[in-house]
Amino acid sequence: MLKFDMIRAPKAIAGFVKHFWVLEGNFTKEEPFVYGALAESCPEFIFYYKGIFKHIIDNNEQKCFRSGVYRQKRSFGQFIVAQDFGIFRVSLYSYTISQLFQLPTPEISDQSSKLKTLYGKEGEILEEKVILESDNAIRVQLVSEFLIKRMVHVRAEYSNILNTIRDTINKNYPCSIEEVSK
Repeated sequence: MLKFDMIRAPKAIAGFVKHFWVLEGNFTKEEPFVYGALAESCPEFIFYYKGIFKHIIDNNEQKCFRSGVYRQKRSFGQFIVAQDFGIFRVSLYSYTISQLFQLPTPEISDQSSKLKTLYGKEGEILEEKVILESDNAIRVQLVSEFLIKRMVHVRAEYSNILNTIRDTINKNYPCSIEEVSK
């Protein structure tokens, strides 16, 4: 059985976070859950708060981290879990990582990193709090506070272009290059 919930980003971080989502399920070794991750234009913070996922790469299984950042992906990925599980994901806009954390986006595509590797003790503390928390509203609050602290790094001269990128991503219909350039 699967349970999915999408949570709107709080207004204070809506310019950097598309949404939060939660996926929970009950599976076994006899009937595991296989998740196919498509190519993605936006990075995500991911917290596996229940169960152990394995990433299947070239027919080999690698244990996933407890929390981390998946950058933009240009390829399909496959994940498997053979027990009850819970995932809390934070879908970010493509520019969030570079703006809030000063990491160059093109150079880190198709990569993933543990949260504590990228953000040190602060990332380790965030991981522990989010994974141990049972209330998704509080998880949203914890991640929001973490991101708000980084908003002091945002360069104001980029605000118009970032708004255009966000608005283009959120449109449910294709737009022309001419429309974007306006």
